[in-house]
Amino acid sequence: FKCENTLVGRKMKKACFCGKVNIDFPDKPLLHFMCHCTDCDLMWNGAYMGFVYPTDEVTVGGEKSIFQFNGGSGLGFEIDLCSTCGTKVASRPQVVDGLTYIPAGFLKNEIDFSPQVEIFAYNKYKCFGNPETLVESFDDNGTVERISAVIEAMNQS
Repeated sequence: FKCENTLVGRKMKKACFCGKVNIDFPDKPLLHFMCHCTDCDLMWNGAYMGFVYPTDEVTVGGEKSIFQFNGGSGLGFEIDLCSTCGTKVASRPQVVDGLTYIPAGFLKNEIDFSPQVEIFAYNKYKCFGNPETLVESFDDNGTVERISAVIEAMNQS
């Protein structure tokens, strides 16, 4: 990505490849996770690797489009992307209302991706193995309650 990034207080600011969409978000994610569902295989060309942030602390601006579909849970899923270059900058699944995902590759130079949770592990590529940082692995979507418990436990340690 040819991204502009600056640290603004405790927030980061990034832009898509062409610079027409920007995103502001906290400098520390709640969680690093991987999703191996069949939708992510198609949408992200393999496993989705990303960071979780509170939606009310993320702002996406500029010339964006929103792609919507029903995810593996049967509930809606939105992806914010640049209308010009196609960079996917954020996504929001209804199954975990109030959380926004930002792709790990988008922040590769700022945050060392260390997945703590993986979901739909039954479908993962063998080459992914089991990262040392993995705290929990779910064969399904992990349920909001179980993933919330993982986030809470990590925040206490």
